[in-house]
Amino acid sequence: MTVWNKLGEALRWGLSASDGIAPRTWLDRLAELRPWILLLGASIIFVTLSLWEMVDESITTDELVHVSAGYTYLAEGDYRMNPEHPALAKILSAAPLLLMHLRWPAETEFWKKGLQWQFGYKFLYQSGNDPDLVLFWARLPMIFWGIVLLGSVYAVSRELFGARGAFISLVLVTFCPMILGHAHLVTTDVPVAAMLFLTATAFWRFAEGPSLGKAIVAGLVLGGALAVKYSAVMLGPALLWFLVVAWVKRARQTRGHAWTWKDRLCGASTWAAFLLLIGTLSITVIWACYRFRYSASPDGAFQFSWSFESTKSSTIGKAIGFARAHRLLPEAYLNGFGYMFENAQGRNAYALGMHSKVGWWWYFPFAFLVKTPFPTLMLMGWGLWASLRRYGARLGADYFLVIPLIIYWVLAIASNMNIGLRHVMPVYPIMATLAGGVPLGELAGRTAIIANRLVSGALALVMAGSVFAGPYYLAYFNLPSTLVFDRHFMLTDSNLDWGQDLKRLKKWMDREGISKIKLMYFGNASPRHLGLQHERHHAANMYQSYEPEWKWTDDFRPGDYVAVGATNYSGVVLGKLTDYYLKRLGTLKPVTTIGHSILVYRLPEGFQWTR
Repeated sequence: MTVWNKLGEALRWGLSASDGIAPRTWLDRLAELRPWILLLGASIIFVTLSLWEMVDESITTDELVHVSAGYTYLAEGDYRMNPEHPALAKILSAAPLLLMHLRWPAETEFWKKGLQWQFGYKFLYQSGNDPDLVLFWARLPMIFWGIVLLGSVYAVSRELFGARGAFISLVLVTFCPMILGHAHLVTTDVPVAAMLFLTATAFWRFAEGPSLGKAIVAGLVLGGALAVKYSAVMLGPALLWFLVVAWVKRARQTRGHAWTWKDRLCGASTWAAFLLLIGTLSITVIWACYRFRYSASPDGAFQFSWSFESTKSSTIGKAIGFARAHRLLPEAYLNGFGYMFENAQGRNAYALGMHSKVGWWWYFPFAFLVKTPFPTLMLMGWGLWASLRRYGARLGADYFLVIPLIIYWVLAIASNMNIGLRHVMPVYPIMATLAGGVPLGELAGRTAIIANRLVSGALALVMAGSVFAGPYYLAYFNLPSTLVFDRHFMLTDSNLDWGQDLKRLKKWMDREGISKIKLMYFGNASPRHLGLQHERHHAANMYQSYEPEWKWTDDFRPGDYVAVGATNYSGVVLGKLTDYYLKRLGTLKPVTTIGHSILVYRLPEGFQWTR
């Protein structure tokens, strides 16, 4: 039967309850297509949706430093910029930029002092480079991480749950707004999700049956994960637990076997050698990303500040100091790890109209519930429940997913850094894979028919809902949440407004014939580059320090158009002015919302902007 015949047959709804047995559905028929066809189709869809979002999207906040840092890593072998994130993802992103012969402000104080934000703005917008072209070619390789995620989730789910389970998992990952919204960005969130998933899989295979080849793979992917994002260390307890579970399973399987002391010594020596190899390879990968050089910069005049006061007396701080003294890891890597640890102690957080310095235990669960499609939540929850049942009854094969998922959620709930759901991105591929384990095969009769229809309908809603939500995946919130609350009331920052919609605002102004606007933009894009004429007011952004032509205004009159980024509106980045825009604009309804993240108002007659 040809592929087209299979597809045609799959699209016919074949459910019938005449004999009490659920017949083969379109879900089964699609799942039985050759894996390469499904993966190719999913990849094409994923890339298409990603490019659709990229077309009119401005640079997001963190991309400014990631793009410029990655270029200097490759072009100059200098790692002074953006040490708070490891180098690997930025290096791969910057590879196409080497062919563009870009200019960069090496002569400025920003470069000499390692002032990454100022250097990034100069590099992208004030060095004669084409910022749109630079951003496009830097983003394009990032989609590769999303493709890796699709392929690995499909492969693992197929091994655990068969063709139907793999298809369910593949649909959930391909059409996941959270992954689509971040996969093309020059950040570390999707790369670390992909690498942690691969690391968990590699250690599972190693623990189930140790061998030299499996140890090499485990060491390489672990090193890759640690070279993408420091939070990969959160997987450490899970990896240790894998080994404990493997030992317990082996002990059960060999119960009654008479082990001699030579057998035990040989087994322990083999395991120790493999673990030593894994550790050595992972550290080697990190060193390779920094060209096997300890110093962050070949310029001896540059020195990091190492001003991590809250970290020095801690166990982590002492470990970093020991590693520095003995040069166990590259200088930039150690400095970045120290910065990350100190920064994780707390940042200004916002949720449901509230502000906090240390966040809330419910922040990430709440963000997950409102920013994940409802049908996806249903399938993920069902799959997790089925997996926990299997895990409770016996050590099922999917334990290597359940353990890191639980650990990651526990650590996320305990975290004080509540600034974006992207920080728990690794839970998405794990839960999508577990969703492939929904126990449809355990059901029969009318129950099986209803369950199959429910799953098929949920997948159809996921696909249709994702297409309908495009191209604004970064700002996605599910339908039930938006029926109850405004997006900017629930969450802001990278959950909603990360500076991505300035170009879309300019296009809207051109369509509406609006020549000038009062702008309170949050982000790092350049209005000068877009030719966006405006006057500015209280806002957190980069351009106001480098584009003096945009005048400050306190003059707000009826008829004026006012555009406020949701993150500025919430006040989370405005210091003491937390409710500044809420007091002045809270009674008004926006005339439009650009990409869900920029609220645009037209001040009515009689309106007065209180000073």
